[in-house]
Amino acid sequence: MGKNIPTSQKELVQVKFQEIDNEDSVTIEETQDDKEEDGKMGS
Repeated sequence: MGKNIPTSQKELVQVKFQEIDNEDSVTIEETQDDKEEDGKMGS
């Protein structure tokens, strides 16, 4: 792929390819740990 995507350690980059996943896409998501911590802060 040859692309550099700047992310924090709290982010997860997912790459899907048509030949394997039946779609071409790139997503950047928060890690599960960060989602749980965000929920605790609101309490």
